[in-house]
Amino acid sequence: MPSVKVRTTQNVLIEYPIASVGDRVAAHLIDFIIKVAYVFLIIYALGQVTNPDDYLVIIFYLPVLFYNFLFELFMNGQSPGKVAMRIKVIKLDGSRPGVINYFLRWIFRTIEIWFSSGLVAFLFVILTSKGQRLGDLAAGTTVIKLSRTDLLTSNPLNTTFDDEYEPVYKEVIRLSDAEIDLIEQALDFNRKEGDPGPANLLAEKLASKMGVRLNDPPIKFLHVIKKDYYHVTSR
Repeated sequence: MPSVKVRTTQNVLIEYPIASVGDRVAAHLIDFIIKVAYVFLIIYALGQVTNPDDYLVIIFYLPVLFYNFLFELFMNGQSPGKVAMRIKVIKLDGSRPGVINYFLRWIFRTIEIWFSSGLVAFLFVILTSKGQRLGDLAAGTTVIKLSRTDLLTSNPLNTTFDDEYEPVYKEVIRLSDAEIDLIEQALDFNRKEGDPGPANLLAEKLASKMGVRLNDPPIKFLHVIKKDYYHVTSR
């Protein structure tokens, strides 16, 4: 499977599998079905209103127009279709995509998918080395495939604690969600590739940021601060 290497803001190199054309098409179809179902629901609802005002019709249809932009913005690079297919939008420079990145992907989508029936998007995804359509090239993004490990470990609700658990490193409050996501990626890379290099480097950088000594082995240290972070932020 083709992959893309991303150097994160912590100077850690992570390799991601690129989402296949099939996964992206399937995600698009799932989202399309959801939008069609919503449109039918709106048509039915408006049918119950006598002579609905034009502005009311426009307001009801706005979610369809901005569907992909809004979902990717508020669901961290995923729409319902992308969630179902386990794919996600990321930035190639390692930072988290912002409003402008998602907006550029959305605005180019009109040209790539609706005006050309998806042909332009298809050609760019298969011909570019990083699986980017025009919107991705403009936004500096691509779409990656998530492993099941990524999905399970990235959700703090899947982490449980004893009532009397005491965090080892209370300094984890200085870290961000993005840095915890980076820990997950580094640990997953070590599990898959048997290469602890990114995890070791990340452990040193996070220990320095937290102002603590790295007394534990780096892999153990990352697991501990991940657990501590979820405990502290969930209370």
